[in-house]
Amino acid sequence: MSDSIDVEEGQLLLYYHIQWHYRRRYHYERYAFHYRSFSIKQILAFTPIAKRNYPWHIQQFKCSLKEKLFQCDPKIMQLQEKIYLKGGHLLYLPDCCYKESMYFFFFEETLLYLRFCYTKGQTFQQWVATIQEVCSDWPYPLVSQQEILHAIYAECTELSYE
Repeated sequence: MSDSIDVEEGQLLLYYHIQWHYRRRYHYERYAFHYRSFSIKQILAFTPIAKRNYPWHIQQFKCSLKEKLFQCDPKIMQLQEKIYLKGGHLLYLPDCCYKESMYFFFFEETLLYLRFCYTKGQTFQQWVATIQEVCSDWPYPLVSQQEILHAIYAECTELSYE
């Protein structure tokens, strides 16, 4: 993604429908508002086009992870190590761990570790203490990490009942 203001072209750029997908990585839609063509009211009233739907398949996600393990992807190897030390294996987690979530945007594959730790039956506070090492770096200053973690914990609770 580039800056949200393009001074040379005289545009304000709006990025929306920002997502992470195991095959496509980060993807988004973008709309350019020309400074002289739109008022602030028009920009704020902008209705984005319908969100593109990219299919999410648990088996394909696992195959993607397997490929990365075989390629010794450093990030995936580190994730496997963390899961292994908790008694699991990246490719053999409960199916609920692999389900689609908007929170993959914040954590990518590391969300699998957060979900796996949830399956250990901890309270929210215990869970946060367990996952703290992978959550210590939070590069989203305008987004409350605590709110996101609460939402992930609630999502895990919901997924565990499916």
